[in-house]
Amino acid sequence: MRRTELVGLPFPILGSLNGVHMFCRSHGVDLTSTATDNRKIVWKDYHNSLSLVVIGNQDGSSDVHMTTLLDLIFNAMVLLYGLEDATNIKHVERFKREIKVCYKLIDRLLGHSPSPTFGDLSRTVDVISAPENVVLQSYIDAFAEAADSPYGCLLIAGKVAVATDTWWTMSSTELVLLPMLVLSLPQTTSQDIPIFLPDISPTIERFWSPAIESLRSLCRLHPRNFPLNISLDANILGFVIINSSSHKCLCSVFPHTEGASHRQKANKLLLCATDRHRVLQSFYKSVMGHVWPAASPSHTSQDNVRDLHSRLTDNVQETYICTENYKCYVLHNSSYYLFVLYSTTIPTYAMRSVTEKTFNILLKDKNINV
Repeated sequence: MRRTELVGLPFPILGSLNGVHMFCRSHGVDLTSTATDNRKIVWKDYHNSLSLVVIGNQDGSSDVHMTTLLDLIFNAMVLLYGLEDATNIKHVERFKREIKVCYKLIDRLLGHSPSPTFGDLSRTVDVISAPENVVLQSYIDAFAEAADSPYGCLLIAGKVAVATDTWWTMSSTELVLLPMLVLSLPQTTSQDIPIFLPDISPTIERFWSPAIESLRSLCRLHPRNFPLNISLDANILGFVIINSSSHKCLCSVFPHTEGASHRQKANKLLLCATDRHRVLQSFYKSVMGHVWPAASPSHTSQDNVRDLHSRLTDNVQETYICTENYKCYVLHNSSYYLFVLYSTTIPTYAMRSVTEKTFNILLKDKNINV
């Protein structure tokens, strides 16, 4: 839901929602979600101590997406406030004051950001692929070693360009939340965040000075997010490729060079960048959880669902939708999912071959590591 559409819920309604959930629980019923014609409500309890409720638009998507959002919100609280304090609340008023430290990060998770990412929805890490990444990998490794930490990554607008090997051993929740935390912080030259960053030496600049041109080139690649030498079909308005095994995703709603982008902007029938991103998210939510199982941290609760999906969708490799304003196509290959947003000018029969070609182009490029 957009920020401009948000309206604070009256206390009686909040009390009623909590009351209904508690009533069901006291009678041995696990109420997880309900819906009206245009809204969906999802509840979830954490550690038998804290209950979170999220209300969103009724878009027909699986409940797993809103449950994932609740899990990320809870883990954001743990990240900045601590598990013990978040689940062992002794003074409610003090808790309400102190938990405000999480608000900016939670706002980003709720989509209140001018530069949204995709990974929080798919529970993967947004990455930016560029030829400079090969050069910068050695710098991040040296930087992390000098900081006496095995964990280090280089972020460009919230997307991971390079990271140490140990960084990728973290859970998908940690990999998603840490870049979003950095994005939620005020922009400064340097910051020390005790929860995951070490104390940094004033000589930090010496590690990056020789790489300044590579850094500048990498920054110019945003918001395209993949190498300029890669040319994609002119009908493509945006794409996201997801690797469920590596927990990475690469998303771009600026898939063409500057000249081609200007020509696209001149066509008023094409979607703006914000709408392209929103359409890709909506298409993802309409497919994942219905056609294929969506990513979820609650493996035990999702095992039966995944088993059912595996039996019903073993042979499903692709699907698509067509509307008056755009067309979408998704290709599933092994652990990869490629979601492509097309303009209406592409013939429907051509989407399959163009999507397959795009998939091969992206995966064969040595600078794209998803």
